[in-house]
Amino acid sequence: MFATITVIMAPLLFAYGLPFIGAAALFHRFAATNLARGRRLAVATAIAALGIAPAYDAYHAPSPIYLWVAKGQAIPGVESIASFVATWAVLYLASRALATK
Repeated sequence: MFATITVIMAPLLFAYGLPFIGAAALFHRFAATNLARGRRLAVATAIAALGIAPAYDAYHAPSPIYLWVAKGQAIPGVESIASFVATWAVLYLASRALATK
């Protein structure tokens, strides 16, 4: 059920994550001289995942974890970490697949 809700709400999560996606793109571009391609991509997708990874409220409505922190709300610890790791993995694998083509 959470996966279905997250897929349906993906455009909103993407919109909330735009500042982080922009920061990730800038990092990826400017770290080209200091980091290898794989590490640079891993860090850039982690930055983007910080802005996109959802946490779920009592009504199963997803909103990015950083919004919970900005509002001063308590975030569910293990679930939020799992959400961040899953979001990062999806972004990293998709970025690698797109970069190789």
